[in-house]
Amino acid sequence: MRRIAHLTLLLVLLTTTCTGDKTAPYNTAGYSIGQLQDDFDRYVHLIHRDHPMTFTDRAILAHTIDAQKELLREGMSEMEFYAVVAPVGAAVRCGHTRTYLSERGRDYLGESGRCLPLEVRLVSDSLYVFKDFTPEEAIPRGSRVLSINTHPAAEIIERMRASRHADGINITYKDYAINLLFANLFTILYGGAAQFELEIEEPGSGGPATISVKAMTPNQADRMDEERYHSETNCRRLCMSFAEDSSYAVLTIKDFGYYGDVDAFREPVGEFFARLAGSGIGTLIIDVRGNDGGDPYCSSFVVSHVMPEPVHYFSADTRFYGDLVRPIPVPRHVFTGELYVLTDGWCFSSTTHMLSLLRCHHRGVVVGEESGGSSVCNDASKEHVLKHTRLRLNLPRRTFATSAKCLPMGRGIPPDIAIQPTIGDLISGRDVVLEKAISLVASH
Repeated sequence: MRRIAHLTLLLVLLTTTCTGDKTAPYNTAGYSIGQLQDDFDRYVHLIHRDHPMTFTDRAILAHTIDAQKELLREGMSEMEFYAVVAPVGAAVRCGHTRTYLSERGRDYLGESGRCLPLEVRLVSDSLYVFKDFTPEEAIPRGSRVLSINTHPAAEIIERMRASRHADGINITYKDYAINLLFANLFTILYGGAAQFELEIEEPGSGGPATISVKAMTPNQADRMDEERYHSETNCRRLCMSFAEDSSYAVLTIKDFGYYGDVDAFREPVGEFFARLAGSGIGTLIIDVRGNDGGDPYCSSFVVSHVMPEPVHYFSADTRFYGDLVRPIPVPRHVFTGELYVLTDGWCFSSTTHMLSLLRCHHRGVVVGEESGGSSVCNDASKEHVLKHTRLRLNLPRRTFATSAKCLPMGRGIPPDIAIQPTIGDLISGRDVVLEKAISLVASH
């Protein structure tokens, strides 16, 4: 369910587990300039002390630190402070370097935040209304958003991208997060309002129009989404299917996060490859769209089942994963037929480690969008809580690289065949990326 996924991601990106006195009221009065400067300096100190800065342009980071510190002012709220420090974290240029609201800040935003009552999607550098949660459904789906509260769409996109984390100069990972968090992120960056004035361009209209909509809390929007747009997803985590004509099979992996229970992933995936081997099917489609990583013992398991020879998963200087530095043994059931891999901007971390090995070993055709990561990422993260605002900083301390050496640093992995759904495709539920892969199967 789409909004449930939204809430889960917001929990991960904007907060973590709670600490401190849960009975004390949430601070809406703001913080002193001394408290804000203290938290800001601590935030910057931790980055300089611990972060490997694999993708960082240090001159840009220094400039961002100076510019953002000038924005501090007396009485800022936690969310206003978040809007100041998030671009500093983003300037580190690391997708695992994440700034979180406190749990109470998250709860306050969900229960009391005055947010846009729309789900807005960023598609091809333009903003569109994907869902309308207003009681009267005032804005047609697919309308292009030209401005919100006099802020032009281009400015909003630029500011949101500047606050989101990603490896190097990758944009697709930022854009995917913006699509999941748009209404909440707009309120955090620009402040809430009782109502929002939008300049829109409806589909097929002769020009722009202005419309006002009343604010809605995220919790209210979630309830309206459930009532109005409820639909069951085709695959929640791990799914397998076989075409009726036995021309292809599809393995869909939504995440690799089976920490502590790797067998819960390996057993069904191993059974899938055993069935595939006995079926005589010559084409496999692996769909990892929306998969932002997880346990490398899961992603490496998939690699081993589509490579005809042993592969070194991690580079020789990798710590902690000695058995993945050595060649991965070839399992009994290895698929060596035609391989297609479906990707998007949320593919990251262990998912793109897997993709990097496939790309550099010339294994498979990648269809979709540029991934959010590549062969190298920073992790072994530790969370730090700022003293006054209680914002949290997820801070990587080590760099992990696969044995793949054919890819540039700080970019996602580009697809062999680029396909980006239009807003019309998204509204209709048409999966043009999977359709393209199936058409390639048919053509061969």
